[in-house]
Amino acid sequence: YFESPVYEFLDLEERLAARDASPALLGEAVGAIWTGTREFEPTLRWLWAQAAAGRVRVHGLDIQTGGVTQHFSANTLPRRLAAHVGPQRDACEDQLGRLTRWELDASNRYDDAFRERLRRCLTDIEHVLATSDAEVDRASHRMAVGLRSSLALEAGPGFNIRDKAMAQNFMWHHARTPGERAILWTSTRHAVKATLPDHPERISLGMHL
Repeated sequence: YFESPVYEFLDLEERLAARDASPALLGEAVGAIWTGTREFEPTLRWLWAQAAAGRVRVHGLDIQTGGVTQHFSANTLPRRLAAHVGPQRDACEDQLGRLTRWELDASNRYDDAFRERLRRCLTDIEHVLATSDAEVDRASHRMAVGLRSSLALEAGPGFNIRDKAMAQNFMWHHARTPGERAILWTSTRHAVKATLPDHPERISLGMHL
C-alpha cells in the first residue's frame, strides 16, 4: 500500500487483470516523488515482477489528485464517474475534469460553490453505484468516495481528514482479501502510532489502524 492516489492504483489493478499494464504504469501510479529517484528503481523492477505474476497486490491510499503522473485521474476518471449521473453527465464530467486536471483560475475558482456542485455530483454517483455488486462499480464507488472526501481538505483539518480517508481506503482494500500481510509505504508523520508533541491535534493513519 502506497501513500499514492487510490484512483491510479484501482485503474492499475483492472489493467493488471486484463494483462494491459506495464512497469511504466506502476511507476506512474506510485508517483514521481519516489519513482523519479535512482534509489527506487530496483524496488520498482522487483515490485512489477511480483505484481505481474500475481504474487503481490499493489494498492494506493491517498485521496488527493493533481499529481504530474496521474494520467488516469486527469484523462479518464471524470468520464468514468460522470457516466452514472444521467442528464447531468456533461456538466458533471466538466467539473470533475477541472478538479482532477486542476484547470482552475480567476474565472473558474476552487471556491465553496464549485465544491458544492462537485459534492452533489459525487453524492449522486455514489448513490447509483452503492447497490452494485460488479467489481468495476465497486471500484468506481470507492473513487467517488475518495474524490468527495478530498473536497473537505481545504475547509477543515486537512491532515486528519486525509489520514482518516487513507485508513478507510486501507480497510476497504484489506477487507477484499482478509488475512493477507500488508506493508504500508508512507512518510513517518502518517505512519506514527501516537500523537506528536508538536502536533497534538493530529490523528494519523497509523493511529487509525
